[in-house]
Amino acid sequence: MTTERDRAVSDGGRYPPSSGREYKSDGSVLDIASWRESVSNRLIAINGELTSFVNRMHSDLANIADDISESTDTIHNDLGNIATDSAENIDVLHNDLKNIANDMLDNTTNLINSQTDGSMRTVLLNQSGNAIEVDVHSNCLGVIDKEDLLIHNGKHYFITGVATKNKDQEINISITTPASTQTAHFIFEVYGTSRVEVALYEDATIANGSTINIFNNDRNSENISIMSCKLDPTISVAGNIIYADNRGLGGTNKLTGLVGTKKKQREILLKNNSTYVLKITAREDTTYISYTFNWGEDD
Repeated sequence: MTTERDRAVSDGGRYPPSSGREYKSDGSVLDIASWRESVSNRLIAINGELTSFVNRMHSDLANIADDISESTDTIHNDLGNIATDSAENIDVLHNDLKNIANDMLDNTTNLINSQTDGSMRTVLLNQSGNAIEVDVHSNCLGVIDKEDLLIHNGKHYFITGVATKNKDQEINISITTPASTQTAHFIFEVYGTSRVEVALYEDATIANGSTINIFNNDRNSENISIMSCKLDPTISVAGNIIYADNRGLGGTNKLTGLVGTKKKQREILLKNNSTYVLKITAREDTTYISYTFNWGEDD
């Protein structure tokens, strides 16, 4: 026969018997009042924990909202500053462009006003701001060649000399270039009253010799040549011959004329950091010889 206790045990101690009693799983009688108080206290505790959790969440969300608000204010202020700076920069740029446009307009107006004949000619100015002259007959622009330009800029130099030599006697003239980025545009000429031979050597090795004064074609310029020249130096290594010529017939006072590279197409651009020797040899007695070196120096 199944008892109330058995039914309580089989139902986990939660089966309410008809007598109004409840039994625990161990068969003992459950104290309903005590159980209800325990459950109530537990529910109160849980409610307190939930309330505390909700309050903390509310506080955290309020802090997050405050941080977002502050960040938004900062971003708003930064964007406001950027907008203000951009507006100021745009105003400055606008004023600059306006000034440039006004200057261009003024210059154009001045140009138009200066062309009283209505031809709208273009006026070219030099570095000093002066008008460059144009030939009145051909309307061509006046120009000068490179050599003249170097002379006018005080960058053109020369040496010259004369001598009387008998048969097989020599004149040796050296010109030395430094290790420089500048380039010498070199030409020379030799005259003789009788037959002379001329040879130009490159990469010679010399010593001693008499210093030859170098003159600037612009006598008002204080520029000094980067070259050095010697007369009749001691030649230990002749170097490589790059030019040779032989002019004139035998006899007394036979003018041979020009020997050398005076023509533009025979100009020599001297190699940097090298020594050149021009050897002039008389092939008749009492030969009167004159020589001239000319060169310009590029920057």
